[in-house]
Amino acid sequence: MDPETYVRELFARYEPTAELDDFREEVLGNLRARIAQLTDEGVAAAEAARRAQTELGDIDEVAREMSRERVLDVYSHLYLRERVRPSTGRVTALVLLSVVIALGAAGLTFAGVARATGAGAHPTIAIVSGLVAAIAVGGVVLVGTTTETSTLYPLPIGRGALYGLAAAALAGGVVVGAAFVLTDWVGAGLLTGIPLLLLGMSGLIVLGVTQTNRKKPWVLREQQRQAELHVDEFSRNPQVAARFGVYTAALWTAAIVAAVVVLIAAGPLWCWLPFPLTIVAMMILIGRMGFTKKEDAE
Repeated sequence: MDPETYVRELFARYEPTAELDDFREEVLGNLRARIAQLTDEGVAAAEAARRAQTELGDIDEVAREMSRERVLDVYSHLYLRERVRPSTGRVTALVLLSVVIALGAAGLTFAGVARATGAGAHPTIAIVSGLVAAIAVGGVVLVGTTTETSTLYPLPIGRGALYGLAAAALAGGVVVGAAFVLTDWVGAGLLTGIPLLLLGMSGLIVLGVTQTNRKKPWVLREQQRQAELHVDEFSRNPQVAARFGVYTAALWTAAIVAAVVVLIAAGPLWCWLPFPLTIVAMMILIGRMGFTKKEDAE
């Protein structure tokens, strides 16, 4: 990277002031002089630039004092530089799928209100609403995973479709099972909902475990820089990340089983209770496993 580009990116995170402009020119002049000195000594141009930039050291504290405020952090600056503008067609598809999900939720809500008021819920409305909402959820996941963003590369259409199917199965296990329960077909709800939930969860776990990195190089470089300040145990230790995945699968499997047991024992009014408890357990697990003190990691 040439000295001008390097210095420009180095100072881009700060709001410009006259004092900061003078300091930037001073840094650029020193950098050019050092590169010229190293080149005269027989060092290759690229190596001379790298060594000069390394010897420059950390100018962050001085630059911050000369700037009125930090208006953009490094990540935001890079994001704006590398951003990918969304495709109109994909945004339109996501909006339409969101409308379909809302309509499906409205149908399920109508069935629930009808059941609560004693009017009864028509089976076709509830079940079709659940199916439509679940399929639309899968469509949202398919479009989302196959879309390039500023930070991620798109997935191949085939793998994105598998993610969409797994998400649709997971959503279907919840909403279609709920639709059967709302129409008093509890047995059919259990026979339909539980296999779909297990299929969706297992599919997402397998796809997640076998997923290769999608992050763009600039994101990885920024994460490496942030890792020097904050110790993320999952990134630092793959074994901890693997154990966390196993614990997560076990917790949510137990939550689903507990929800089924509560549904049979106490009815649909209380069957949701295991899920918020599982979320709390997940938050504690992330706090305990995901982070360590800086001094502990050294």
